[in-house]
Amino acid sequence: MIRRRRVAVNRLIVNDETFVNCIVEICDGVIYDYFTFDEEQPFTEWVGGTWNVVKDAEGKMRAIRDGIMLI
Repeated sequence: MIRRRRVAVNRLIVNDETFVNCIVEICDGVIYDYFTFDEEQPFTEWVGGTWNVVKDAEGKMRAIRDGIMLI
């Protein structure tokens, strides 16, 4: 079963670039898209905080917060 989520975070750091108020789209634990937003979006879970995006051994984007893999 494919598990999809849309979460909103305060900051998203990707390759040393910081995005503020960002929505992260996740499918089976892998980030497949992200974008900034100015107003609330439907079907989005607000988790807040700062996420760092890193690539795993397979080159897939994953999120880390406080040194812990989130998804």
